[in-house]
Amino acid sequence: KTHLEAFAEALQWVIQRHDILRTALHWEYLDQPVQVVWHEATLVREAVPVAGSTALAELCARFDPRQYRLDLRQAPLMQLMHAQGEGTTWVA
Repeated sequence: KTHLEAFAEALQWVIQRHDILRTALHWEYLDQPVQVVWHEATLVREAVPVAGSTALAELCARFDPRQYRLDLRQAPLMQLMHAQGEGTTWVA
């Protein structure tokens, strides 16, 4: 799991370094939509339970961009979903 933790920390560092990755969109109760850059945005991480050897296929199916949508009002506009495959293999 240390590789997963290192990857998540590196991704969080990149988010904090680049304004575009801390951007959200707001449009409710406004005349025009606005882009908002947050000072800080914490990467959302979620462990997804899967059936062993099908971890990659299950993650791909569950978070297929044709079916799964991010909340554009919440920065960062990315999430880290991960699952443990066979043995010590992690898929994110």
